[in-house]
Amino acid sequence: MRSIRALFLRFSISEKTLLVVFALLIVVVWFLGFNRRAWKFKAEARATGSELALQQQWLDNRTAIEEAAKKTAARLDPAKTLDASALNATVVGLAAEAGLRSSTGDQREESTGQFNVHTLVMRIDKAEWAALSKFYLSLQSRSPYIGIEQCTLVPDRGSPGLTSANLRVSAPEVVR
Repeated sequence: MRSIRALFLRFSISEKTLLVVFALLIVVVWFLGFNRRAWKFKAEARATGSELALQQQWLDNRTAIEEAAKKTAARLDPAKTLDASALNATVVGLAAEAGLRSSTGDQREESTGQFNVHTLVMRIDKAEWAALSKFYLSLQSRSPYIGIEQCTLVPDRGSPGLTSANLRVSAPEVVR
């Protein structure tokens, strides 16, 4: 340490100033990086804490959720619930009855023990509002066995009066 001090004292004033400024720059850059990492850690810790609190809330309400699921399952007629292929056929059939051309996309299944929830993504291109409304009402009449989770309507710029629709339709299936 003494040799470093002796070396520093031999430098001229301009060299000492430049060395001190350089050392201060290193400290400032290090501090800014540390500060950024500390804020990021704090945000991640807060997000993790809120996620854990939400999970604990679900665990605390587990019995109430299970009871509600049993009551809902008791109200559903298992013969009217649809599996994945029946959901696809029913929704495409209802669209055809309404006079719509549709195409289906992703199909997913989520199992929850008592229920299998089947989800279907479908697209309807260049449809008249009356046909879309008829299709919607026919889907609504099948509630709670078929439901619309998400619907996006996009007016067709080239043809006034026509609308395209993207739908995500789901149906619960009671596991027998």
